[in-house]
Amino acid sequence: MSEPPASQPPPPPPASGDGPPPSLIPPPTPPPSRPGVKLPPALARLLADPAGRVVIAITVLGVCGLALLVCVAIASYVIDNGVPAIPLPFAATPTATLQPTEYVPSEALVSSENVKVPLAIPEVLKFVGVSFPVASVEASKDGVWQVPMNQKTTAFWVHGTLINYVFGLPDTSDNESALDGLVKGDSIEVQMSDGRALRFQVTRKASVPASTTGIFEQTRPGLTLVLVGGRGATRLAVEALFVGQSGTAATIGSSGPVDLGVPAQAGDLRVTVTATRLVTSGASELPSGLGYYLVDFTVENTGPGPVEASLVVAELVDSTGARYAPVIPVSAITTYPPLAGKLDPNSTTNATAAYLVAATFSDPAPIWRFSPEAGSRDLAQVRLAASAASIPAVSVTLESAALSDDQTELILSGTVVNLGTQERNVTQADLALLAGTGQAGEYHSATPPLPWSLAAGAFQPYKIVFARPATASAVFKLLGWQFEVTGLP
Repeated sequence: MSEPPASQPPPPPPASGDGPPPSLIPPPTPPPSRPGVKLPPALARLLADPAGRVVIAITVLGVCGLALLVCVAIASYVIDNGVPAIPLPFAATPTATLQPTEYVPSEALVSSENVKVPLAIPEVLKFVGVSFPVASVEASKDGVWQVPMNQKTTAFWVHGTLINYVFGLPDTSDNESALDGLVKGDSIEVQMSDGRALRFQVTRKASVPASTTGIFEQTRPGLTLVLVGGRGATRLAVEALFVGQSGTAATIGSSGPVDLGVPAQAGDLRVTVTATRLVTSGASELPSGLGYYLVDFTVENTGPGPVEASLVVAELVDSTGARYAPVIPVSAITTYPPLAGKLDPNSTTNATAAYLVAATFSDPAPIWRFSPEAGSRDLAQVRLAASAASIPAVSVTLESAALSDDQTELILSGTVVNLGTQERNVTQADLALLAGTGQAGEYHSATPPLPWSLAAGAFQPYKIVFARPATASAVFKLLGWQFEVTGLP
């Protein structure tokens, strides 16, 4: 018979004063709860579920992105609807000077101080069956050219030589043979960035000191081609004279030159030169030492059909026979735009032809040649005014010419604009009226009264009165500008 398990001793009674028995101890008082927002049951279930929390996070990011797009759209609307922006300061970047060992592509710009403007520049040089792409460089003042000799088939054009184009070819045996093979009368062609092809004819070949700077002179239109990069004290140089654009007639028509203001016929075109002048200031694109010789003219199409102005050839020829091709100035210094578009039958067009010349250009008897197209023997020639000195840049227009009511006075009205950067004074000595015999007309008055003082950029309307000339035509001169007045009864 098994014995009953031993009984466990009862727990000792609590000591007197230790508090009530455990079953009577009150639970600890919880901290007071803070007021809060009771979440909707659906959201509470999402927050309790990890996958639900991911959904909520993606939703929040999407809402933020949408808000950002709305802000950008509002900002764009505000900017596009005339709200002024805060202007930021800016300054022209000075023109960087090319190092002698560097070269730039033929798209280089002709620079004047800190301004760069595009002018037609050489792109390809051709002679005796060889062709060279052109890059531009700046030669040092002592005549040293340090061109990249690995560019053996590149012609290097001296940046800014726009009247006498100066080219250098790396001194290699092939290039030396090519230059040495040129003889007097050979043709050299330069393709320009504006699509023209300029033709030159070799006139001289010689060895020159490697340090010579005379080859850079811009006194007459031509081309100088030298070998560069050699170690010798001399270099081979070839000189050529400008003879016209590609296709230009080499012969002159039988008609002789006419005077300024006298119409001349060239095929179906009747051309009249009305004014000439030399401008050496007021055109920021002009390199130092160069100027514009400007020829104002009218051309009338007397033929039955239209004539394309782009085919017209107009050249300036100085008394030595040097020929200048026209250019298009960037600055607004011309009276009229260049000849362009189609010349319709019975239409008359005013235009200005511009030529790059030396700023000291002073020729006693320049001739202007005008032909309806290259290769044509229909050639008009005009004797231009002697350019003894340059004049400050001014623009003069003649807007009307009329006789007074009693037929005794000639009244001329127009405007004068000072295009220069300095004040220009105008006196009676700056104007004249010449009759057909060259006799000066009698000056009567001017409105406003002379002298005039024109600040830089000033615009001055005028009315000038002369005694009526006895001839049927007269030439009005003002500040170097010349206008022919015809049809006097």
